[in-house]
Amino acid sequence: MIYEVGNECLEIENEFAYLGTTIKKRMLHFKETNKKTKNKIKLMKNKTIINVGKKIELKGDINKTDIYPILNSSISKLLNNKSNVYIHSAVISKNYKGILILGDFNSGKTKLSYKAFENGFEINSADQTWIDIEDEKLYMKLGSKYLKYEDKEGFIDDKYLSKKINIIKIIILNGSCANGEYVENFIIKKEYKIKNLFRFCNWYSVIPLFTEFKYLYNNDRNILDFLRMVCGLDMPISKVRGDNSKIINEIKKLV
Repeated sequence: MIYEVGNECLEIENEFAYLGTTIKKRMLHFKETNKKTKNKIKLMKNKTIINVGKKIELKGDINKTDIYPILNSSISKLLNNKSNVYIHSAVISKNYKGILILGDFNSGKTKLSYKAFENGFEINSADQTWIDIEDEKLYMKLGSKYLKYEDKEGFIDDKYLSKKINIIKIIILNGSCANGEYVENFIIKKEYKIKNLFRFCNWYSVIPLFTEFKYLYNNDRNILDFLRMVCGLDMPISKVRGDNSKIINEIKKLV
């Protein structure tokens, strides 16, 4: 399959049946195309070839835990520049005003998004978000489609994925807990903001691939340039934890 990723395309060839569904779910928010491209990922028996900007060859069958880092790192390689970045995040919005929710794995991003939906918000991105800077404002350019939380599984409607959502606040979710006290700590210093946001932009690049204990692309320069611009905008960035209902009540005051 070939997908449009920004101004580029990415072709994915896969010989492993058990990876087919995983790849499809990860790439659902990118349009399929028939355009030819030099950017290719070939998942083959005994060998994987990744050719996006530079050629990387991995020996042996692909480790299932490596598929997300391979896909996300390749996508970020195609998208990331001084004005765009692909970031591990969810987006909720109301009236085209959005909250970019960052958090580590199992921190509760999807759970908080479902609670927001129950309170009249849209879910515009589930797990990976393409964001850009335009006219000194931060926007969601494209959200990811596949949602999964505990026994719930679903897909965001396409009409919400490509909405131009103005991000008015970034929260780093340190954890959600039932009946937990709402605690919010604003990050004031620019360099602290950059350090806190950086890991969510490059986690897939720094994870070693267990298939052959390799790292993939280094996007650090583009990410740092982008975050310097983001952190220069007049937009609050904070760390948040507590009961989801209380977090949503605070967010409602903004939108």
